Amino acid sequence: PSLADIRVQRNKFVGVIPPTFSSLVNLVRLDVSWNEFEGKFPDIPQSPFVESIILSGNKLNGEIPQSVGSLRLLTELRVNDNFFSGIIPAIKSDPYIVDVSSNSFTGDVDWLTPLVSIRLLDLSNNHFNGVVPDLSYRQRLTVLRLNHNNFNGSAPDLTGTNALQIVDLSSNHFSGNVPLINAPDLQHANFSHNDFSFVELLTVTNETVCDFEGNTILCPVYYPAFLQCQLTCTVKDKDPATV
Repeated sequence: PSLADIRVQRNKFVGVIPPTFSSLVNLVRLDVSWNEFEGKFPDIPQSPFVESIILSGNKLNGEIPQSVGSLRLLTELRVNDNFFSGIIPAIKSDPYIVDVSSNSFTGDVDWLTPLVSIRLLDLSNNHFNGVVPDLSYRQRLTVLRLNHNNFNGSAPDLTGTNALQIVDLSSNHFSGNVPLINAPDLQHANFSHNDFSFVELLTVTNETVCDFEGNTILCPVYYPAFLQCQLTCTVKDKDPATV
């Protein structure tokens, strides 16, 4: 029960994580990533010290235990590249890293609203739906990946996310304006395969790689972004024009 730090990443461990794991009441960090564990993940120990849970790259399935949401000191949650499903429980902490990509999660993502210190947020390649809540003024956010889900409505407000380096909203059903982004270090911006119509502000440099394929952008456009991205816009009822 006194064990606090478990790191067995990148081995060839197989089988299930035993339910006795829940008795580790002093646990701080758990990293079992990139093994071949399978089955359901047991309840998280009700340790007041848990800071990091890394389950990436296994064959775990079922739902994320509700007990994960109750961890008030959690700073890092990585469960990507598994077979998890269901909804993400409400998170009572304010983690820096949340990566739940490449699973089969469903439901809305209202649980994002309290996450104000987030630096990396990756929800890609799941079945999330609904409207993404306001993410403005997440001043530490550098990586935002929402691609390949079923999000709809307006894209999330990204005003004040000036540290963004990577943003990928591709392959959803976002509509209206591409979010206003004024991030001087923006390296990659992918808005492809949505229903966006307008671009008002997108700070790009000569190094920014951007993709707007699969949208119908209407003129007028924010010229610097369209010049760098080599995009086309459409004058209503006219043929597309390259800017």
